[in-house]
Amino acid sequence: MRPAITIETFLGKLDTIQFQANQVLKGRTLPEALNAYSRYSKNLKESILEHIKDEEIIKLAHEIPEFTYAPTEIKTWEYVVFPVAFVKSLKNKNHLKSCISNIIDGRNKYSKIEFMIKGE
Repeated sequence: MRPAITIETFLGKLDTIQFQANQVLKGRTLPEALNAYSRYSKNLKESILEHIKDEEIIKLAHEIPEFTYAPTEIKTWEYVVFPVAFVKSLKNKNHLKSCISNIIDGRNKYSKIEFMIKGE
């Protein structure tokens, strides 16, 4: 079990995750940035579930999506076979959209959790 965490620490982490989400959404969505957000989000979610006892916050934390962004590599020869490259490119684009949607959803849920903690 991890050591106890103060409310101020949680609020700081909630601010950080929302800032990270905004930075990822504003900039070029690089795989490293998406996965860094995902790891931080997963750790924060686990911390919330471990230390917070409020049922509503726990329910909200369980709803925060987890993801990993791993685009499919498109090899040079696959551009010769255009449909293969096109399909892989389309899959990558759809996966990226899904990850961005997860980040937006997570950011909104973390914002609600922050509001609920401040209200306690």
